[in-house]
Amino acid sequence: MTTKTTKTTIKPQITDKPRLTWKQQRFIDEYITNNGNATLAARLAGYNGSDNYLAVVGGQNLRKYHIKAAIDEKKAELSKKSELTILSQQQAHARLARLAEEKGDLATATRNIELIGKTIGAYADVHEVRQVKPVERAEPAEEAAQLKSRLQLIEQMEAVPDCVQR
Repeated sequence: MTTKTTKTTIKPQITDKPRLTWKQQRFIDEYITNNGNATLAARLAGYNGSDNYLAVVGGQNLRKYHIKAAIDEKKAELSKKSELTILSQQQAHARLARLAEEKGDLATATRNIELIGKTIGAYADVHEVRQVKPVERAEPAEEAAQLKSRLQLIEQMEAVPDCVQR
């Protein structure tokens, strides 16, 4: 009696994504942390060189499919977490608004409703930025002439009867 032995070979599994190196993983984390600044992400990930070289390395990393896919995946994950925290905030404010309204505390109820509106972007925050420009002074004689003409206009306006002014 003869026994037949078969040899089984184990095929290596082919994965869709190549493995990320330590520097590439660090680049992805820093890229997301620094709002998409590839040059800064390359520097903080441990790549060495001038700013121009780091910009090239950052651009090359962003063109690599597996790095781009990992960045997109991480952004989606962070977006989902962000949506969950916003949703939980909205639910908490809605619950507090109902409780405050039941107790008759309309100020607290209104404030919680406003906070729900802020989380959905109903209100725009306006920040006023003023720049102080140096005043260019005219020659004293010119300035006196301008003031004199303005004064004459004011006197003419005062001379017009109220029924004509609008």
